Amino acid sequence: MRTGQAWNPDVVDAIQQPILMLQSDGLIAFANASWRAYTGLTRVGSPGYGCTVAVHPDDVAAAHALWLLAAKTDDVHQIEYRLRRADGAYRWHLASVVPIHTEDHPVDWWAVSLIDIDERRRTEEALREVEVRYREVVDHADDIVYTLDLDGYVQAVNPAVERVLGYRPEDLIGTLIDALIVPDQQDLSHRMLDRKLAGADRSAYELDVLSSDGRRVTLDVNTRLAISPDRPTVIHGIARDISARRERSRQVELSAAVGSALIAQRPLAEQLDQCMRAVVEHLDAAFARVWSVDESEPDVLMLRASAGMYTHLDGQHGRIRVGEYKIGRIASERKPHLSNTVVSDEEVSDKEWARREGMVSFAGYPLVVGERLLGVMGLFARHPLDRTTLSILGSIVNAIAVGIDRDRADRAQRSMLERERTARLWAEATEIRYRELFEGVADAIIVTDANRQFQDANTAAIALLGYERDELLQFRVEDIVASDTDTTRTEFSRFSNDGIWQGELKLRRKDGSVVPVEARAAIVELPDGLVYLSAIRDITERNHLERLQRDFMAMVTHDLRTPLTSIKGWSQMLRRRHDDARTQRTIERVLAQVDQMERLINDLADLLRDEAGELRLRLEPVDLAEAARRQVAFAREQTDHHDIQLETPEASVVGDWDRRRVEQVCQNLLMNALKYSPDGGDVTVRVEVVDGEARLMVIDKGVGISPENVSLLFKRFYRADVTGAGGLGLGLHVSEMLVRAHGGRIWATSNPGEGSTFTVALPLGDFDESVIT
Repeated sequence: MRTGQAWNPDVVDAIQQPILMLQSDGLIAFANASWRAYTGLTRVGSPGYGCTVAVHPDDVAAAHALWLLAAKTDDVHQIEYRLRRADGAYRWHLASVVPIHTEDHPVDWWAVSLIDIDERRRTEEALREVEVRYREVVDHADDIVYTLDLDGYVQAVNPAVERVLGYRPEDLIGTLIDALIVPDQQDLSHRMLDRKLAGADRSAYELDVLSSDGRRVTLDVNTRLAISPDRPTVIHGIARDISARRERSRQVELSAAVGSALIAQRPLAEQLDQCMRAVVEHLDAAFARVWSVDESEPDVLMLRASAGMYTHLDGQHGRIRVGEYKIGRIASERKPHLSNTVVSDEEVSDKEWARREGMVSFAGYPLVVGERLLGVMGLFARHPLDRTTLSILGSIVNAIAVGIDRDRADRAQRSMLERERTARLWAEATEIRYRELFEGVADAIIVTDANRQFQDANTAAIALLGYERDELLQFRVEDIVASDTDTTRTEFSRFSNDGIWQGELKLRRKDGSVVPVEARAAIVELPDGLVYLSAIRDITERNHLERLQRDFMAMVTHDLRTPLTSIKGWSQMLRRRHDDARTQRTIERVLAQVDQMERLINDLADLLRDEAGELRLRLEPVDLAEAARRQVAFAREQTDHHDIQLETPEASVVGDWDRRRVEQVCQNLLMNALKYSPDGGDVTVRVEVVDGEARLMVIDKGVGISPENVSLLFKRFYRADVTGAGGLGLGLHVSEMLVRAHGGRIWATSNPGEGSTFTVALPLGDFDESVIT
């Protein structure tokens, strides 16, 4: 029509499509043959007929409004309306109003072309009805119906998603589906999407997703790829909540796994470990653990199995006392503790750990059979635990408790049978084995009963005491022990209570002589009762050697004093006669070594006196703070690279002690601190009163010693393995001996690289007068 010339009636009439030519006033100027034939209005075409002739009355207003708009804008416009056919029926048509332009005139004409779209409209109506019915079904479906684009973003989802997962449909539109899928199943989701895009028609699989409140929900998913016209466009899916069915299945599977583990012919630790691994796997727990009551300590829970993110059995929670921590309180109260908000649970002590690890829930159950507590089972999870899961836990907890109880009963029975078998075998071969062992040892062996009556003795015992076997078996213990009867009976009574005894004593031989022995005794349980077994060793030779050692040390002590006195005297004289600095320094070194030798000799002398029972204390009122002050002053003169500090209370700390011995102890501890602080540093001497005792502490920052070797510090001749540290290793031993003689105590604490602290505690009361001269 846009030809640049006026329209041609012949051309318009020849077009096989209904066409009207309208004037600027909207009246019909011409209707072609197709229009007239279709409508049956052969007279249309003369003035007076408007453009809405034959239009359905309900559509006239819209058609007229469109004409006015077209006439006003000179644009092409379209409208759908119903047109009456010649037989009186109305059918839907698409009317297009097109302006006719000429080269030198404004628009005077409009062409209206009509296309019958009645069938299309009916099809669309049918489709709309289907869509309404479909939407009605989808919106009221129990299953989740959804549509994803090819990148996995939600395009549509029905209201069922709110009932199943708690999300509003409008909140999920445009959300990546991965945001709803639990992390450990996202790979499965991606694989299924890839398969779909690769051409798979339909897919069915199970998928775990997270609800709005964090619950793990299992869905049975069916998806289909929509293709239009020849390429994939979207993915349609239906998801059904099968959590209840899955939980029932998991309950059956878990119960079966736990039952299988508990009936397996394996140690209980392996059974419990398999049970905990099954709990973690079937309940998706972060970790699960089980503690059992220690049979030797009923108030202690021992960690027996752990699975999941933690598998170690040691550490802070490897041993828990009943009543301590959350697990211990579950045991003491014998009540389960359940929580789906562990980060705010008062029973969870380390909330920062729970927050960092994403822990959401905890369940702890006491393991009880009848009235007996057997242990506790607990688990943490990163998702809430629903009622079904808790029901599952309740059933397997009972099974585990019964399993532990059965294992204890089985072990008790096996132990009893083993004891019976051992007793039987022992009884069958007891005489042979007894005699082989009894007669084969070099030490004297004597067997007595609870009444101290001799029952047996080996050849070594007969040779030691000089009696025939039959003669010896007529005696009691007190008949051959060379001490008063009451003392012997008291020691034997102590032995009977403690089960063991060791010490030195003297035995009386048949010829009346006395032999010193070292004895070790133990009570042995035999099938026919208890026997008291003693191993006795003749220590005559050892005592002789020790006496020779003491004599030698006494001789050395005596013989060293004379030359040391001369050396000290001549050195002091030289110091007075020579005042140059170099000579003075040399003499001071000599005198320091002489002092050190004198201290060693004094230590040896005191050691000898103590061993001979001749150590005596000269007690007098002594101010411990003043004694410490003198020794600190002396120690400061011995070093130029240590900072020695003295801390004393305002009041004097006075007790009845041996002044020289107390200062000797203080000096020994100070010299020890300097010696084992070769690089210098701080040394602190502290005097105080604690709990009615006077205390002297010497604290250094030296090399230190490992805690397991601290008990060796006060042994005779023990020296820590430190390069350059001299001495005989007697100072601390003698100090301990002198403190003990005062009725006091001495101990040390130390760690490698951190230094040592020596503490002396002296009583402020009266002492045993036997040590006082």
